[in-house]
Amino acid sequence: MHNTASAATNVPTVLAARTMALVAVADGRPIGGLSAGPSFLLCAQLAAFGRTAVVQAALTTMKIHAMAVLPGYTRHGVGTALLHQALTLSRQAGVGIVYGQFDTSTTGLAQFFRHNGMNLAAPSAVLDLRTHLDLPTAVAPGPGETLFHQVVNQ
Repeated sequence: MHNTASAATNVPTVLAARTMALVAVADGRPIGGLSAGPSFLLCAQLAAFGRTAVVQAALTTMKIHAMAVLPGYTRHGVGTALLHQALTLSRQAGVGIVYGQFDTSTTGLAQFFRHNGMNLAAPSAVLDLRTHLDLPTAVAPGPGETLFHQVVNQ
């Protein structure tokens, strides 16, 4: 993942460069993974405000799209290590906020994200990006989901 301010005129390049895929390995095989990057939905919402708003969102937001750990490796710090690495890389790349959502009904996820320093919204509550990044939009969770976020740079 690169800080792509110099490529800011090419939106697809910025989106691709800001995407990360992390893999946890044990005994030579993958046991967990995390994918993150700018939210294409968020960028599409901001397109009405022009290319500058889309690029700003791509450079300052990082959405955790998916994270999984194989059964048998859960509760051994694998998810924590993946999340912390994503936060570290995001901070180093100048991202302002890392966010994502989880199924509210899945036992233990709220505790996991809270334990790892994430701020949790009330179930079904939106994350107003004007508050954190001066982006003219908010992120809404899907039905039955809860948003989490952490400001990594201000």
